[in-house]
Amino acid sequence: MTGRHQRNRRHLLVDMISLAVCGVIVGCAGPTSINAWAKAKENWLKQFLELPNGIPSRDCIRRVLTALKPETFQESFESWIASLVNERVSGKGIVAIDGKTLRRSHDQRNGLGPLHLVSAWATDVGLSLGQVATEEKSNEITAIPALIDRIDVKGAIVTIDAMGC
Repeated sequence: MTGRHQRNRRHLLVDMISLAVCGVIVGCAGPTSINAWAKAKENWLKQFLELPNGIPSRDCIRRVLTALKPETFQESFESWIASLVNERVSGKGIVAIDGKTLRRSHDQRNGLGPLHLVSAWATDVGLSLGQVATEEKSNEITAIPALIDRIDVKGAIVTIDAMGC
């Protein structure tokens, strides 16, 4: 037998992923907060999503998110964002590459320092094209080539701050 049984299919995958992405954008930390946010915004969300059986439960959101392969999802998401950029601007414009340390992202109890990300921004449309975390005890210089390999910068003016130079 292949696939899931029909009776258990209550929510559309595209709706589930859209809820998760939007929830993370507004600051939700996990399935419970995504569910709470979505319930509070259900009428607004129904303007854009089908939601045939309403807002999925936190357990349903958790199951879907744990089933996703993070690397594959990130590649697909980056590809989708890049297609939006390509549709909205002629040429690539300016791609700004910069690193930031996320405030309060350290875990002293477990000996982990703060998370440092290097991001590429399409400044003309205000979209992130991708980001890469730096290795522990490293800096953004090692992450920049990995980030550039993941995105299409052909035809763009790429700016990098002094640390990357």
